[in-house]
Amino acid sequence: MYADHYFMVEMSYKLKTATPRCRSAQTRGSLGDYPKAIKYFNLGIAGNNSDDLMYFYRAFAYEKDGKLGKAIDDYTKTIELNPELGQAYAKRGTAAIAKIVEENQGTYISIFGREACTDLKKAKELGIDVQNMIDLYCD
Repeated sequence: MYADHYFMVEMSYKLKTATPRCRSAQTRGSLGDYPKAIKYFNLGIAGNNSDDLMYFYRAFAYEKDGKLGKAIDDYTKTIELNPELGQAYAKRGTAAIAKIVEENQGTYISIFGREACTDLKKAKELGIDVQNMIDLYCD
């Protein structure tokens, strides 16, 4: 849980929309109450659907809540809004790998794995340290 809290605090200064809802969502997320955080992020996105980091945070909350498909969708939206946010590629890639492993009980499916690896390589290109994931999961 400490790593989750650290992540939420570390990214908090970067939010473009420091609304009370957003702060509430961050607080809920840092406490591990991801369903409540998601509700607050939904409200924040309803008020400003062009804030890439609101989608990024909600994706993180979805991921931590075990909703990997929704997390991947929100990481994708984050990338559409801000294609230079390397962390979004890294998180989408790792969420995709987790989904592959979860759905196939550890069996690697190459087509989805290639997409995840493309994301991880893009994250690396943008300065995110994901080499260990690339070494572990990619050709």
